[in-house]
Amino acid sequence: MIGSCGCVKAEVDVYFSQLGLDDSSLRNLAAETMTDYDQLKAIVKRTCGPVSTARKIANIMQLVPKSR
Repeated sequence: MIGSCGCVKAEVDVYFSQLGLDDSSLRNLAAETMTDYDQLKAIVKRTCGPVSTARKIANIMQLVPKSR
């Protein structure tokens, strides 16, 4: 289960990056358009909530100790 969560997180990160929804892309967009980064981030969070939740779950699963 932990391995598959890591795969989900990696895939989500790739898609967010490709779509320009990752933090660095949003920061660049905010600078280019003179808009507020926090507002852009809030829009992404609001509209991509389920995907963000999958990423958070994957991050939490990474903290679970692996069984021997």
